[in-house]
Amino acid sequence: MNGSRSVSLFVLVAMLQASVTVAAAERTERSGLRELLQARRAQQAFVTVELADGQAVSGSIGRTERTLFYVLDNGNAAPQGRSVVYADVRAVVDRSTGDRFEVQVPGPTARLPRVHTSFKALLITGIVVGALLIVAYVTLSGT
Repeated sequence: MNGSRSVSLFVLVAMLQASVTVAAAERTERSGLRELLQARRAQQAFVTVELADGQAVSGSIGRTERTLFYVLDNGNAAPQGRSVVYADVRAVVDRSTGDRFEVQVPGPTARLPRVHTSFKALLITGIVVGALLIVAYVTLSGT
């Protein structure tokens, strides 16, 4: 393989790896917590949920929704249980195994800004990358 082709291949792989890494980083902690809670619900495990304000809620996991879940208490008269917002959860402890799942949620003063890339910026980037690929192809095929 020619040296410049291997460099081009390396750059292509690096660009793909960066895009995959960015896509994976965009997953929030809530999805991991929700998957954990759904697994505990399937096991019908008894858990203790520690909230950010210091309270602790014990019971089995009920329904899980996009922004909140329900903790069912056996003595609770309400059929849906107590609703808990994912953002309020600090830790989940499985009472049967003793496993503790810490949740790291940035505080209200540590909000990270979301980057919204404009269509114009994506278009310009595509044109520049396309031009570079054409130039690389012309120079490689000419030798």
